[in-house]
Amino acid sequence: DLNITSALNARFDEDTDYALRRYVDDFFIFAKTEASLKAIEETINEQLEAYKLYANSAKRQVLPRPFVTDITSAKQSVAALCGDMLTTAGKPLDSDPDAQRKTKAEFRFFLEELRLIVGRTSADFSTISSRIYSDVSKSVKALGGLCSGSIAIDQRADAFARLKSLVRILFYALSSDYRVSPIYRAHQILEEIHSARSHFTDLENAAFQDYLIFEICELLSSR
Repeated sequence: DLNITSALNARFDEDTDYALRRYVDDFFIFAKTEASLKAIEETINEQLEAYKLYANSAKRQVLPRPFVTDITSAKQSVAALCGDMLTTAGKPLDSDPDAQRKTKAEFRFFLEELRLIVGRTSADFSTISSRIYSDVSKSVKALGGLCSGSIAIDQRADAFARLKSLVRILFYALSSDYRVSPIYRAHQILEEIHSARSHFTDLENAAFQDYLIFEICELLSSR
């Protein structure tokens, strides 16, 4: 390490032109330009060769600034998506059929986009699921608040559809991360959903219960 540092300092100003950090057998190089990075790599390789050591090119990874990993990218995308979901869930209930169809389409988009985010990154679902559960819970509570007063039949239909969409997103998250902690979090949200649908009619609640049973059966059959 001292030989590497000495060789680099003969050509570069440490902490101004570059910074070098090491963790076990991994080197982390921070450089201002690609030319500097290449020269630093060559210097390190020369010093390693003197001891019959060689860098593993398969582990080489170059990240531009700002440093954004797949996990960071996935978290940012999920945060933005969940924010939109929360806004849609909490907007005033609508009795217009066209507006209701638009809201359903927005929830379908959230779910499809969530699947795409998970699919296009190498991030493990458990690293992003916390935000999903948190904002589904907030969405359910916001929707419950909308249903707390006197609402028209058509508006109840809108609330019913939104709640079903949130259940669909919840069970997708659960099917992707089936550990004890997510199961318990899902149970808490289902309790919140039970409270939110207390303003539904007996017929609506029976239909919603059937939908919950369907989602549970789908979840169990996928395991």
